[in-house]
Amino acid sequence: MQTPRPDPDTPAAPKPELMAPAGDAVSLRVAVQAGADAVYLGLRHGSMRAAAHNFADDALAEAVATCHAAGARAYLALNCLVQQDELDQTAAALDLAAAAGVDMVIAADAATMVLAAERGLDLCASTQLSIANATAVRAWHQRFGLRRVVLARECSLADLVAIRAATADLPVEYELFAHGAMCVALSGRCLLSQFTSGHSGNRGACRQPCRRRYRITDVEDGTDFVLEPQQVLSPEDLCTIPFIEQLLAAGPHALKLEGRMRKPEYIDTVVRVYRAAIDTWHHQRHEPGFAERFAAAKREWMAALCRVYNRGFSSGFLLGRPIDQWTRRGDNQASHAKQFVGPVVNYYRRPGVAEVLVQSHAFTQGEELLFLGPTTGLHRQRADSLQIAHRPVKHAPQGAHVAVATTGRVRRGDQVYVIRRQTPPLAIT
Repeated sequence: MQTPRPDPDTPAAPKPELMAPAGDAVSLRVAVQAGADAVYLGLRHGSMRAAAHNFADDALAEAVATCHAAGARAYLALNCLVQQDELDQTAAALDLAAAAGVDMVIAADAATMVLAAERGLDLCASTQLSIANATAVRAWHQRFGLRRVVLARECSLADLVAIRAATADLPVEYELFAHGAMCVALSGRCLLSQFTSGHSGNRGACRQPCRRRYRITDVEDGTDFVLEPQQVLSPEDLCTIPFIEQLLAAGPHALKLEGRMRKPEYIDTVVRVYRAAIDTWHHQRHEPGFAERFAAAKREWMAALCRVYNRGFSSGFLLGRPIDQWTRRGDNQASHAKQFVGPVVNYYRRPGVAEVLVQSHAFTQGEELLFLGPTTGLHRQRADSLQIAHRPVKHAPQGAHVAVATTGRVRRGDQVYVIRRQTPPLAIT
């Protein structure tokens, strides 16, 4: 039987929800400001990203309210394996989720699913479960009433089309990862960190030993080989912009952006790129000349993605099994990096001027600045107008209090950064 292929004109292809990560309150606000339809976040226990700041129990309700006020949904990731002595803690976390109005719980353990269902919470099966066929979808749905399934990372777009067709009678949505870090192990189920450091990747505490450089030794003659700079265990980041048309035509209900441990400016850029790509394809694809315009837009979007943290880009498994684009790079390949300037010590709303204390890196008129804060989220602009002691200047030196004319509202206590081009690590070609 021929495998179904994505059809760009099928009416069955829904406009997918764009789902962004939030490792802290700033990233959450940045994600919704940038256009995310939903945000997924974790508490300080039970999450597959234990090293992220995450949210304290008493901050969950406010985080959910922030999402809902912006018209976005809030999903709680409780996708670690649950040990026997953690059942009460898991139940308490789900009580918090229900009280806060969480829209869905992402789970990988049957205990979490049972406890969530008892509280009337909608459920999403994590990719940790490695669901990769329609029979498995049907079984999990019948047992737990799953609303959504995150398919295994090893699934292709053709697999998604086939699984959707085989489960068309079920009220189940399908979610795919669209961008971000990938794990060398089967859907992230790796024991390397547990063996080397005692920090389990399956408990959200992976120390990422796969990202390091390794030395191998010939046991017969003692010859050493250093695997550098091509880490054989470290995959490139997933990026679907080069084939976003095929991804959208396959009909996923949600596209997930990985990155709860990434910086707010990364979240801002990636969400804005995928927001633009989704909206442009869905609203303009039938217009004359669309293919040429979309190709040009994709080049601009890729240039934007290259400016923020990345390990190089790969199509993952979505277009089939990767051969030569899997473990080329392990270090940051971003073309630009942010450097800390200092805090906003005062903000004068009527003239729209921020007083910035230059504590670390000096900056110059015309450079790009970022303002980050829990209420501001992310504000990006050029430093077009600078003053020191009410006199115009072209340079903001270290130690100075500099008045910066702002193009949007910022706040006292916001952190200010300057964005500068950097030379990325040597790429393997």
